Amino acid sequence: MSPAQVHLLFELLAYALGFQLFLHQRRRYPSTAALGRSAHLALLAGAILGAALGARLSWWLQDPQLAFADFPNAMNLMRGKSILGGLLGGVAGVELAKARIGLRESTGDAFVWPILLALAVGRIGCHLAGVSDHTAGLPTAAPFAFDYGDGVPRHPTALYEIAFLLACGGVIALLAPRLRERGDRFRLLMFGYCAWRLYVESLKPAPLLYPPGLSGLQWLAIAGLLYYLRSIPRIARHLLEARP
Repeated sequence: MSPAQVHLLFELLAYALGFQLFLHQRRRYPSTAALGRSAHLALLAGAILGAALGARLSWWLQDPQLAFADFPNAMNLMRGKSILGGLLGGVAGVELAKARIGLRESTGDAFVWPILLALAVGRIGCHLAGVSDHTAGLPTAAPFAFDYGDGVPRHPTALYEIAFLLACGGVIALLAPRLRERGDRFRLLMFGYCAWRLYVESLKPAPLLYPPGLSGLQWLAIAGLLYYLRSIPRIARHLLEARP
């Protein structure tokens, strides 16, 4: 199999496993389980459309010179995508769908474990795809560097992310009993993931087109951090109050 085929295989596997886990998880959360069929479809449509649009827009933001090189060739515009953009776009799509159907309660907690699983499986595909996936890190002399076949030891950023996702899941599981409000698990996941992407993007060979020497995805991560930052003081206060 070619690197592109390997990556596609793991991407499809990530979607399938994540969706099956979501079907199981949504029954555990009253605000999600009690929704009718039409509401579920509206939220699902919002998540899918928002994620698809966000993934593409973030690619255009990250490398507009490459994305628009053959404009108006639509195929080139659709060539790349970003997980971070897909996540934030999915959040925006769900929020718009909730506003449309008049739903105010948070539904995010049911997505926490499916997202963590899907991201981890997908990153296995990124790692196996090598440099062709454009997610391999910068050259490094670190002892844990990985040669993706081009003879250059690089940061294995996909493996770093898998380790981060495992650690993030462990922290959320540990804190979950002390979280008071619905949606706080999801808010912690998104805040943590945006912080992680802000850091790990500095280890990748990305065009630094925006001040002060940041990539488009780093600015997108900052936007996500600012959006979820409003909830962090409240969550921290609740965690401190719930300490035994």
